[in-house]
Amino acid sequence: MSTYLAGLDIGTSSVKLSLWNLENEEIVLQSTEDYPTFQDDRRQVYQDAQEVYQAVLRQLTRAIKTLQDKTALSNSLIVVLDTALHTLLLLDEHMSPLTGVIPWIDERADSVAEEITKTDLSKEIHKRTGCPVDPVYPLYKLIWFRKNEPELLERSAKIASIKDFLIFKLTGKFVVDFAVASGTGYFDIRRKHWAKDLIKDLSGIDSTKLPELVSPYESFDASKEIKDYLDARKISIKFVSGISDAAASSIGATLDDRNLMTISMGTSAAVRRISNAPLIEDKMPENGIWCYAVDENSYIIGLALKNGGCLIEWWTKNFLGGRNYDKVGKLLGEMLNGSYSTHGRMIFIPTVYGMRSPRWVPNRTGALLGLSPTSNLNEATKTVAQGLAFNLRRAFETVLNETRGSLGETSGIVATGGLCQIPNWLEFLANVLNKPITVRQNRYDASNGSALLYLRDTPKGLLKKLTEGSSIYQPKSSLVSKYDEIYSSWLTQMNWWEGR
Repeated sequence: MSTYLAGLDIGTSSVKLSLWNLENEEIVLQSTEDYPTFQDDRRQVYQDAQEVYQAVLRQLTRAIKTLQDKTALSNSLIVVLDTALHTLLLLDEHMSPLTGVIPWIDERADSVAEEITKTDLSKEIHKRTGCPVDPVYPLYKLIWFRKNEPELLERSAKIASIKDFLIFKLTGKFVVDFAVASGTGYFDIRRKHWAKDLIKDLSGIDSTKLPELVSPYESFDASKEIKDYLDARKISIKFVSGISDAAASSIGATLDDRNLMTISMGTSAAVRRISNAPLIEDKMPENGIWCYAVDENSYIIGLALKNGGCLIEWWTKNFLGGRNYDKVGKLLGEMLNGSYSTHGRMIFIPTVYGMRSPRWVPNRTGALLGLSPTSNLNEATKTVAQGLAFNLRRAFETVLNETRGSLGETSGIVATGGLCQIPNWLEFLANVLNKPITVRQNRYDASNGSALLYLRDTPKGLLKKLTEGSSIYQPKSSLVSKYDEIYSSWLTQMNWWEGR
């Protein structure tokens, strides 16, 4: 019998699968499928839970077909799941959705979070759950439902994330792992149980409506219905509860090297580091840094930014006449070659899409400061790219400072996400951060990370395949000193802007 391991990454916009043959130490299939996000006339964001589930089934069908094509003998398939953080789904007594999947980007709970930031409770929530006050967390959306749609909340038999819903559909078990539970805002990260009093007092929800908490390594047999649907009667299928996409991405990108940090730069952005210990409970920093459990002995510490690739997309669409990323890359090249002598005059405040880092502040907007009669579009474009890089540096330094005591200095950074495709961006960012940046050729970091978590000890053949084609961008001392000086001016302006 051959054993296959699949990492199944269910993200905000797509599901990705990476299938490994453990005996041959080879990757035999990598597949991805997108699904839509909707916005209603109240500007509330949601996804169709059944549509996500069907996309998952199609990916599993591809995996089963690959196994059946490989050999006529029986096989064993282990599927490790990771899902996006901060999703909310209300279910009825039949475990059918009463709402769409509400993702982190939904902003209906902004006013709720803003009220709580003005109370002492905000510190207590951050200390116990590792989650700073921020409307992305399901806790605040549940409070919103209590205030605005109490009848719907009352009708809800179960409160779920997309992870809990999918595991129930695949196995019949209503469970959730520590990592995804950490992204709710009502999970005690150190004691590994629901903060029952917190969710009851704030949202009125009884903890009996929540899924059972399990280890990320807990496995469950596929239900008979799923095996019949997949036509996999000769294949032993187990589903492993797994972790969050944030944790899986960091493990997959760094290959679980805890001397490395990750910077994810998709639509949004995040700086993350895996740690052997949580932030000290009585010394939680008064900023937006978060600390989530990964498993029984690991935590992920980081900062998230609303403004990542969406910022460059917004600028190119509105000011450069379309998705002109090559133009941005060319201008970055000019900066690296030292031909941009006036870029210190303008300052870009990169909060066009709001502010989560270094803390969540409601209703923040962006700004381009220092415009003069000699300013032009090329100069402004360079300043926008520079402002994004500087904001990433501030988040990076915050996370590094909070983890340095327990983990020491970082040896480098692994970058992921769509921004990595812009010419000269990674070389520019390496100089701004003064750290080497590695980018992997394999784009399935989260699905690979889920598989790595389960294995713990990765076969050398697979490890080699995951590192093939990696590129490393080194900072140059002459450019580092130059950007240190400009960063200092930018930080002064940012602090002023945020303190208004």
